[in-house]
Amino acid sequence: MLGAWPEALPQAARHFMEMAYVAVGTFFVLSGFLLARGYASTVWDRRTLLRYGIARWARLYPVYFLSLLAIAPLVLFEPGPGNAGRQAGYLLHYSLVLEGWRPLPVDWNSPAWSLSCEVFFYLCLPAALVPLRRITTLRLLAAAAPALAIPPLARALVPGCKPLLHLGDFLIGIAAAGLYEILTRRGAGLAGRGHRLYAPAILLASAVIAAGPASAPWPLLDTALRLANAGLVLGLALGGGRLARALSGRTALLGGTASYAMYILHVPLLWWYKRSALSSALGGTAAAAAFFLAGLVLVAALVYRFLEEPANRWLRRRLDGRLSRTGEPPEKAAMARIPLHC
Repeated sequence: MLGAWPEALPQAARHFMEMAYVAVGTFFVLSGFLLARGYASTVWDRRTLLRYGIARWARLYPVYFLSLLAIAPLVLFEPGPGNAGRQAGYLLHYSLVLEGWRPLPVDWNSPAWSLSCEVFFYLCLPAALVPLRRITTLRLLAAAAPALAIPPLARALVPGCKPLLHLGDFLIGIAAAGLYEILTRRGAGLAGRGHRLYAPAILLASAVIAAGPASAPWPLLDTALRLANAGLVLGLALGGGRLARALSGRTALLGGTASYAMYILHVPLLWWYKRSALSSALGGTAAAAAFFLAGLVLVAALVYRFLEEPANRWLRRRLDGRLSRTGEPPEKAAMARIPLHC
């Protein structure tokens, strides 16, 4: 969007911008941590599995569907021989959230590949939580080992399969949730002193990103980033330090509520913006970027307020009502009130 502006930055800053994609691993670690904290004590049966599946689907799909509606007209009606039929096939993959399982053209909503990872992780969660029942240090190691072993194997055997490549991030988040339970239960003295974990984790991640893939084999750097992300999430959960306090503030929390809509809608909105007269007038200037970012934040806040949150609650209430009519015990109905934004 800013044209040649990044080229004017120092080389180190450009390198960090180019490596920004690795931050998606932090999100997967955080997702595993939050879901493990929310569902670790769940007794899984048919009803709880149904409630869990609907809650996860209601969390992701309404805004995702809106993103497909926004970008589909721009892609399906592009000129070119056979374009409509080809793009209709891609639309099927995107509608079923399968885009991360094999390489697809990025002329759709390219960041949406991460949702295919999340859907796969949701399916894995009940089994992945087994080691957290009556958690011990040995069980914690059993939970962490696959997180470190699976990504290198996936990279060697199925390099284009992103859900398997990133499964380790999700699993290490679950292991971090188990370690959080151990640390807080044993009174290890880190509660309120999480900066002792997240500060070194940030330094490690920064060093890995600064060094880049040319400095060492990527599986080694990928493992280091995974451990750094686990330390970052665990340290922030324990609290303490300026960063943890800043992220607990009202502004950060408000931004967090709309962050998913911002992430999944920014490409469709950018496509529409680039086709507008305003984009032609502003060009690749800083003013254009500021205008687009302000508009993105506003749209994301409105989508959260009037679509994401209402749809989430409506779908979960409908499920609760149907389960209640089947005679579900009250204690199971209470399990539906796990926080929506895990």
